[in-house]
Amino acid sequence: MKNYLIQTMISACVICLTLAGCSDSDSGSDDSDNGTVACNMASYNQCYIEINLSDASVASSESDCVDNSGTVIESCSTDNQIGSCEELDDPAGSPDRITYFYSPATESAKEQLCTDAGGVWKSAN
Repeated sequence: MKNYLIQTMISACVICLTLAGCSDSDSGSDDSDNGTVACNMASYNQCYIEINLSDASVASSESDCVDNSGTVIESCSTDNQIGSCEELDDPAGSPDRITYFYSPATESAKEQLCTDAGGVWKSAN
């Protein structure tokens, strides 16, 4: 009888472990890379969008925006835009970012900053 009880308990444990391993749900967190944060830096005449953020990085990016005198917004405006800088696929691991620049900033100065940082400049004109 004692052996039967032990075998039954072992069988039950094996079944439970097997069922847990066959679950359709992901046991990890859903940390997809499709989050986006837009930050308006009005005092610097610019607005940036960080894209392809993991869910965990969205809150951090929003906090960084506010900590640097920015305002988290839905999207960046195209009004008075002089150009944009795309900094994508940074091997150092920085978030993918598109920064939009607005007048009265000068296009040539912002283009130089962009390319010096390894970005790709796109004129609004």
